[in-house]
Amino acid sequence: MTKAAGMNPDQDLVYVASGSTANALAALQGGAVAGALLSIPFNFKAEELGYHSLGNVADHLRTVLSGLGTADTRIKSNPAQVKRVIRAALRGIDFARDPSNQDKIIPFIMEDFQLDRKTAEASLREIVKNYSKDGMTTDDAVRGDIDFVREQNKLKGPVALGQVLDYALLKEVLAEMKK
Repeated sequence: MTKAAGMNPDQDLVYVASGSTANALAALQGGAVAGALLSIPFNFKAEELGYHSLGNVADHLRTVLSGLGTADTRIKSNPAQVKRVIRAALRGIDFARDPSNQDKIIPFIMEDFQLDRKTAEASLREIVKNYSKDGMTTDDAVRGDIDFVREQNKLKGPVALGQVLDYALLKEVLAEMKK
């Protein structure tokens, strides 16, 4: 985000580890920091307090935000079970994405995360924007995450995409769901 704004993140910013997003918001409110990276729902709370959003990381960062994972042994030993989990996840995403289900989802978000209705609605809108339509992500996003983990752990040598990503069962489920 800072690069997109014409800044050098290594020279123009001072990073402060706050320990949690709640602490980052508190640091912002207390004047200890001039800006903070805030996840949902803290970003909306900050706006309610009069702070201005400088952008959304999802608009700049190409990464895998979440996903399903299991061991190769599970895929080989019980592919039917894995496919049931994939199918359930896809149905859940479709359910959350459907505006007609908002009145069922919002109360859950409000209760589970102790949010007011306005913040729960805004959070849901923001979250579903990032959901994959078919459960897949781009190879570039996965490679970016692999490279990041390699750098952080000072790993030598390449990690093939196929070592961490296998859409075979997902593609089977998608084909079955179209029938």
